[in-house]
Amino acid sequence: ATEVSWRPAGGRCLAVGCNRGVCLWHIKTDMQQNSRTRHPLGYLDSSTEMIFLQCHGQVRSMSWSPCGRLLVVSVNKPSAPLLVWDVSLAVNTKLSSGLNKGVAHFLKWSPCGDYLLVATESGSFFIWETHNWTFQQWSFKHRMKDDVWIT
Repeated sequence: ATEVSWRPAGGRCLAVGCNRGVCLWHIKTDMQQNSRTRHPLGYLDSSTEMIFLQCHGQVRSMSWSPCGRLLVVSVNKPSAPLLVWDVSLAVNTKLSSGLNKGVAHFLKWSPCGDYLLVATESGSFFIWETHNWTFQQWSFKHRMKDDVWIT
């Protein structure tokens, strides 16, 4: 596993990044007390399932939209497009404009979901507007390690 992230707004889906894509583990529970197997998430039944989202490369970073509908994924290949997955449909849209600055190593949505921060290893970073998927680019001399959105 290269990256792990719980889906927000529901919490019973775990995204696990790996060598060729993302495994989405949907953990189904039976909240009745008479179930045999007790787990911290509730009572697991046999219908826990995994869906694989193929990314054609090792997952470097991923981030859920605040509502949990979209999962953005970067792969560990220079200039590779970002993949914005609609996880309910298991389909992706590729975002490639401006990503010729290196591998996107840091992804983070704004709390409102209107913006996506994408930072590359070269020090360039992009703020994507997520309704029309347009972006603006900036550069630092150093690699970005974290951010804080102020609302």
